[in-house]
Amino acid sequence: MSVPGDKRWELTVLDADFPALELDCLNAADIDRDGHVEIIAGGKSDSCALAWFRPDTGEKGVICQSGFFHVGMAIEDIDGSGISGIVLGEARSKGSDTWMLTWFQPQKDLKLPWKRYVIDPEFEGGAHDILF
Repeated sequence: MSVPGDKRWELTVLDADFPALELDCLNAADIDRDGHVEIIAGGKSDSCALAWFRPDTGEKGVICQSGFFHVGMAIEDIDGSGISGIVLGEARSKGSDTWMLTWFQPQKDLKLPWKRYVIDPEFEGGAHDILF
């Protein structure tokens, strides 16, 4: 059965060798409002814990080199800059049961270093559902 305007799905491999031990969180949005959707993926890693991908151009970059991120992630323009930030739960340290709520804010050029802010330095359990 075909629905008018229905498009076929196409498989796109963003990174065949993503270095995270586990890939726990994923979200998509046009972060810098340039007309290209970015996919943000993160997990637990000492070499690339949080990264962005732009499927239509093949571009990608590292947001945070090391860390341990939980499932919940929200993408929102928090500071009114016109560029969306990423809010997610982050373990305080490897193997820790203590979590933080962390915000990463990119610059206009996503390839430049992202600023990291801790919104809540200590709460119990991982951040599973984050909404704005």
